Amino acid sequence: MVPSMLSYSTLPVGLWMEALKTVIHILNKVPSKSVSETPYELWIGRKPSLNYLHVWGCRAKTRLFNPAQGKLDEMIISCYFIGYPERSKGFRFYCPNKHSKFAETRHAIFLENDMIKGSMVRREIDLEEKRVYAPTPIVEEPYFSLHCVVTPPV
Repeated sequence: MVPSMLSYSTLPVGLWMEALKTVIHILNKVPSKSVSETPYELWIGRKPSLNYLHVWGCRAKTRLFNPAQGKLDEMIISCYFIGYPERSKGFRFYCPNKHSKFAETRHAIFLENDMIKGSMVRREIDLEEKRVYAPTPIVEEPYFSLHCVVTPPV
């Protein structure tokens, strides 16, 4: 699921961990073939609500809390939806134009229909681990000899 989410979005590949966290969040809320109940039902004891789910990587307009913000300052910023926070209600956003790149808030307008309407061309994503051989340097360790006199126990 992660390569597919990354390939149909315009977000950088470096956000693969955020995509993985979102996949885990979704898989905990949906049933599987082996168990009739979802993991959420087994932990909490009730069926989960899926009304809050949104398309990963879609554009969103958010209002971030800033106590130093003036009345005439820009209040709405454009971000990308990247997941759900672990310990609070709301959403996580990636804001490439801001100083702090990641933000969490509940106040957002999702522009999912713009993403679905647009003709997205799938891009090639390679998430394979690349092994690079780096020879270990040969350094001679200094040899210290300690003269220890061991006396036998009496």
